[in-house]
Amino acid sequence: MVRPGLLVLIASCSFTPPASDGDGGMDSRTADGGGDAFSDGNIVGATATFDASKFVSAGGVATVSWTHTASGTSRLVVVAVSQTNSGSAVTAVTYGGAAMTLLGTKINTTKSIAISMFKLVAPPTGPQPVVMAFAGTVTVVAGSISFTSVDQITPTGSFVSAAGGDPPPSPSVTVPSAKTDLVMDTIVVDTNPSNITPGALQTERWNTSNNMWAAASTKPGEEASTATSWTENGSPDDWAMGAVSIHGGN
Repeated sequence: MVRPGLLVLIASCSFTPPASDGDGGMDSRTADGGGDAFSDGNIVGATATFDASKFVSAGGVATVSWTHTASGTSRLVVVAVSQTNSGSAVTAVTYGGAAMTLLGTKINTTKSIAISMFKLVAPPTGPQPVVMAFAGTVTVVAGSISFTSVDQITPTGSFVSAAGGDPPPSPSVTVPSAKTDLVMDTIVVDTNPSNITPGALQTERWNTSNNMWAAASTKPGEEASTATSWTENGSPDDWAMGAVSIHGGN
């Protein structure tokens, strides 16, 4: 039997529900200002992560192919190419038989060298053929990098590129980015340097010479923007470079 005084006490108590985020869930908040948000007790906005890379080098060809193996979840693959004879542009790139989307191209007209980057969201796992065709005969270094934990709706930011010559400016580009991004760049430099080396915090994914210098790297994204650069050791020469942010996601 409930005493009347106790019933009055219960009725007078108030209850404040948890704050709503406007869609019936708990209030969301930013973890550290770097883009890692907490929502309904779960972390969202994972950091994009390197998975695997592969590259090939060839001369006097109109097509080039190799095999890349991607794994993991929330995948993205980016193919980058450095080439001579920039007038013989890339006409098609396929990954596992699926057409890739052009991110951007940069040409250095002084030495007729160029770079291009292509992407494919949610590529199939396991060994897959990568095939690249050109409008004419080229010397080429081409490679692929796969990533995991990538935003599948907006996987990349804007393609940013630059070109220069001798004398410098030295090769460098700056792309919009966030702390959950991983920035990928690629470069072509004409023949003069003894070698090229990546900038601070960049992880070299390939770097080779074939009547030009050709390389690619990745670098953890920084808040607002991230710069990537290369140093031409020995005698500087003409170059072209491009980069893009890979956005982290679930």
